[in-house]
Amino acid sequence: MNKNFSEWYDQNCATFRECTEKMIEILNTIIKGADVISPFITGRVKDRDSFLEKIERKKYDDITQMTDIVGTRVIAYTIKDAETICTLIGKELVLDDDNCIDKAKKKEADQVGYLSTHLIVLIPEKYLSKAEYEKFKDYKCEIQIRTLLQHAWAEIEHGEYKVMDGTAAFYDMKRQFNLTAAMLEVADKELQVLSDKIVDFKRRKDNGEFKPDSLSEHNMCKYLEQRFSSLPISRSFNDWEEIHKELNLYGIESIYDFEKCSNEMLINHIFSYFEKNELDKRVDFNYGTLVRSFMIMYNKERYFTRVWDRKWVSESAFIYDMWESYFSNPDYLRAHISRYEV
Repeated sequence: MNKNFSEWYDQNCATFRECTEKMIEILNTIIKGADVISPFITGRVKDRDSFLEKIERKKYDDITQMTDIVGTRVIAYTIKDAETICTLIGKELVLDDDNCIDKAKKKEADQVGYLSTHLIVLIPEKYLSKAEYEKFKDYKCEIQIRTLLQHAWAEIEHGEYKVMDGTAAFYDMKRQFNLTAAMLEVADKELQVLSDKIVDFKRRKDNGEFKPDSLSEHNMCKYLEQRFSSLPISRSFNDWEEIHKELNLYGIESIYDFEKCSNEMLINHIFSYFEKNELDKRVDFNYGTLVRSFMIMYNKERYFTRVWDRKWVSESAFIYDMWESYFSNPDYLRAHISRYEV
């Protein structure tokens, strides 16, 4: 092998650039149609100075020892997408297993930092049989696969801050990078959890297990926010499971059903009651209280016959007074609930 590495690089640089472009095309073909969010794919040829520096640092005496002259990078959105892409590349290209590295697997349990998978690949025969690929036989290419968050950390960490090495500030900077790496690793995993939930939701929706007006906590919160945004109450359910149970016992199985009992007369009563009392906000009045109020005021007999199990109590007489003021004769309500039970 020609030991004049500098001359060899200059003679082959143009071919390396062609190989990089072809590798990007191959990666796009492999990933196209996969069940992943479209990743970013980039490529580069190791520049002359970096090439020669690595030759010197690694004490290479054979050019075939250099495996990353041609380099590509695939930046995925989630951990699972990155894993899927690694699997697809492993099936479609020829892996140089001795030189492939998974940075995450090399770390101990108490270590954080750079996370990325580095695959060293060769172009397989099915491509080399085509004239446009023949010249790349035996060319090795490094493919780095990482998530978007891993990429952001690596790009900054690999930057010029290391010129501070040996100074007091370098220790603090390095520690900050490690702490950030730990937070981003947690964030990556949380994003994966959220992504999995979205995928599961779509699956259930496609299977007819979910309808847009179904009684989920999310749908009810969204619906109530749209209709009662100006009502000064707490915008959450303190106990969604209990309210959901009451709605089902009451006979409400969808938001459409709930709309029937939250009619304009009841809505006007609730708003006027708040205005009359000149209240800025009732922290004890939340979405659960609102839904229960509609059920009681719409059909108190149905609520106390089918639903009420005497388990709940109100945080104040304010809510009871609102219910009582709606009825011209509140005796039925009083017969079932005393102020001390509310």
